[in-house]
Amino acid sequence: MASTYITDNLPKAAEYLNANRLREALNLLKSISEHAMTWEITDSIKRVDEAYAYMLGYMTRGTDDPGREEMHQSLIADAYTLLDRLTRHVSSKDTPSLYYEALRYRRQMRGQLPSLAEQLASYESLIDRTSLFNLAAGDGFTSGDNSDETRQAEEVQDNIFDYIWTVYPLNGQDAETVGSILASEALPRTFRAHTVSAITRGLLEFFDENRILMLADAVAGNDTEISVRALIGLVLGLHKYRNRPLTRRIKDRLSALKDSTQWDSDMKMLQLELIRTRDTERINDKMQNEVIPEMMKLRPDIMRKFKDIRNDDEDIMSMEENPEWEELLNGSGLRDSLKEFGELQMEGSDVMMSTFSHLKSFPFFHKVSHWFMPFDSERSELKQAATGDATTVNELIQRVPFLCDSDKYSLMLSLANIPHGQRQMMMAQFEAQASQMAREALAASMSGQVDRRAAANSYLHDAYRFYKLFRRKREFYDPFAEPINLISVPILADSFHDAEPLRLIAELYFRFHAYEEALSVFRRLLEYAPPSAEIFQKIGYCLERAGQYAEALEQYRQAELFNATNVWTLRRMAACSKAASNLEDASGYYRRLADLKPDDAGIALNLANTLAQLEMYGEAIKLYYKVTFLDEKSAKPLRPLAWCLFVTGEFDRSRQLYERILADSPTPDDYLNIGHVALASGSISEAINYYRLSVTTSDGTVDTFASKLAQDRPSLERAGVEPSTIPLLVDAVFYSL
Repeated sequence: MASTYITDNLPKAAEYLNANRLREALNLLKSISEHAMTWEITDSIKRVDEAYAYMLGYMTRGTDDPGREEMHQSLIADAYTLLDRLTRHVSSKDTPSLYYEALRYRRQMRGQLPSLAEQLASYESLIDRTSLFNLAAGDGFTSGDNSDETRQAEEVQDNIFDYIWTVYPLNGQDAETVGSILASEALPRTFRAHTVSAITRGLLEFFDENRILMLADAVAGNDTEISVRALIGLVLGLHKYRNRPLTRRIKDRLSALKDSTQWDSDMKMLQLELIRTRDTERINDKMQNEVIPEMMKLRPDIMRKFKDIRNDDEDIMSMEENPEWEELLNGSGLRDSLKEFGELQMEGSDVMMSTFSHLKSFPFFHKVSHWFMPFDSERSELKQAATGDATTVNELIQRVPFLCDSDKYSLMLSLANIPHGQRQMMMAQFEAQASQMAREALAASMSGQVDRRAAANSYLHDAYRFYKLFRRKREFYDPFAEPINLISVPILADSFHDAEPLRLIAELYFRFHAYEEALSVFRRLLEYAPPSAEIFQKIGYCLERAGQYAEALEQYRQAELFNATNVWTLRRMAACSKAASNLEDASGYYRRLADLKPDDAGIALNLANTLAQLEMYGEAIKLYYKVTFLDEKSAKPLRPLAWCLFVTGEFDRSRQLYERILADSPTPDDYLNIGHVALASGSISEAINYYRLSVTTSDGTVDTFASKLAQDRPSLERAGVEPSTIPLLVDAVFYSL
């Protein structure tokens, strides 16, 4: 087991590197390496340290060195790599995760396991044999069952995935083998796409220059699915390691990618899809906590209304056409929710997560590699679960555009347990949706961009399910645990230089309440679009939500320059001033609002509350009465009005209001305040009774009462209560309990 010194200081070394404190990081890394007795890594750390010392020496002597910055970045990159090597070495000893279990097994079986190249040769041989079998069967020849070869090929494919995922660094013969897989069109495209996912999984474990270069090469390929998978892997890796300096090879390769006509549109498309993943949890929660419970409530009514339906296909399908469904849906509010989900689905949001989250317990999903497997109806697991109409079902599911590959596997594996009639009804519904969405997709665009977006959308759903639903998900870095803002990645930021894409991205962040990310994009938008009241309003609102009220006010003032009478802007300026305890400014904004909207009860109430806090009680009382006139049913002005009447000595009117308040769900503070009125009126025994009720209806402690009494002491003295009486009240209440 790694020593506490090592485990405590590895994160600290990373903090030093993130802060560009290279000398401190190197000293700490050397100490950690010596504790871990990794002498080869220690020697490498010393070499980096010596190179850094030479660089600093040249600088202090005033030597001109145009390559100094690049060398400094290179040394920091080397230090990060050494940190990774140390972390991997220490963790591989006894960390109980799938990644390190695979490493330990490979070390134990060293020399007994086939190399990656040998595994690839075995896979190619197996798929050649299964292909020959299928060809022979198609030509009318007879042959033995090829299921054994299929299962063997699948097992080898899983082993190849695990090897590529866990090998580090990916170089030498292994890198050549992986490169040959990606370049070979003779291999199944599903296998090559799967390999891209294995490269990505390894990159998200540890930074690896070769993996980034391989993904970049795959992005430039002609196959849409493979290209998009590689693009997502590349972007997720660059986002995770956004604080690391990149090597010249990586920068040059990415620069070449950026020259392609597809790159900028890909970045815009992918950023929008990544933002939509943030909404998955909200959609899932709403489905679980609102829609499904409401459906369960409706179930008895549905069964009662349709209890006479016979159990045959025609009658089951006729349920959809019954007009009484309309009444049930409208009455429950489900129609609006289902309409919202339908619109979200068309936009690309993940509305199926809740539905399929319960179908990930099949043994198929116990392997990491299977979560990233492109859907293949010939998989042996699907053959084993196949039913009589399996071929038709397979073909249909292949065409369903709103299911990701992971969900298609879930659906196929679960269909074996569904009765024939229900399965047919489900397939009919899927077929109808699939046909409709296919027509809409065809009409939407002829440019091919829709295909790339659909591929990205599907693969992101697969990845999101793995990181949120896999039974051992906590063992993995989760890229979706934080917002993925590509503009925050230095190497990618320059791809966002047009106003319209930036506006779309900012608005989507804003819509999903990701205010920190929206703020950074709106600010960048100002560099490429003319300033407007709307942009400043939204920047201000993002800052306000972050609690930065002074900065928010500055932005609202910029918006005010475009329209000095905008009610929304003035409301926010008043709210920020109030939150920043600048009540004078807040009252000024509320007065301007009151001039613009003299009959708005909400504005009048806010102005009255602000004036009351400023102890301008006379004007506040007038406004509270105005609010009661404008909105007779509102109880909001009663409590502050009663208090203002009390502090201005109008005890009878104050008592009348408090008695109205006590008649309708009184709070402990209501009893406290009417007690103050009674005390100021000279009715001490009545005051004690109300104070006792205040204590017994709250936490039951006299200490709380004493604290509140101390806070209200200035108001009590102003109302004429003798200062010497106030300390005695606590004991009097105590004895009355």
